[in-house]
Amino acid sequence: MISEAISDFSKVIELEPDYADAYYDRGVAHGKKRDFDLAIKDYTKAIQLNAIYTNAYCNRGSAYFCKGEFDLAIADYTKAIEMDPNSGEVYCNRGLVWLVRQNWDNAREDLAAAKRIGLDVSTWFHKLYKSVENFERIIDVKLPEDIAVILTSQ
Repeated sequence: MISEAISDFSKVIELEPDYADAYYDRGVAHGKKRDFDLAIKDYTKAIQLNAIYTNAYCNRGSAYFCKGEFDLAIADYTKAIEMDPNSGEVYCNRGLVWLVRQNWDNAREDLAAAKRIGLDVSTWFHKLYKSVENFERIIDVKLPEDIAVILTSQ
């Protein structure tokens, strides 16, 4: 299914090479296949065609995050936040990068911003990692208690 979608988006790009949404959508498909380099390439092209493509910045940040390229992820999430300061999910995404980097102060700020915007941070986090313990095991670090509370309280 995903390979067929990639093929279809590629055909659209062939017919309309300046159609940013086709690159973005193909990037999403590459991301679902965990082919992050191709996803990044497509998100970058979408951004070149539409410099205010907030979702392309956010998704490219997520692809960079998955590759462990944390500085690039933070830069893209920051750009997405500048364009849409009311996106709680982007704050949470950047907050995750700060957690992995053990930059607790920035993580607290981003998670608090997401919460102020109205995002249920705990529910969002649990969809990704199931539990604080699971996240801690994956990144091999113990979260500060106050951050663990933010990520578990309902």
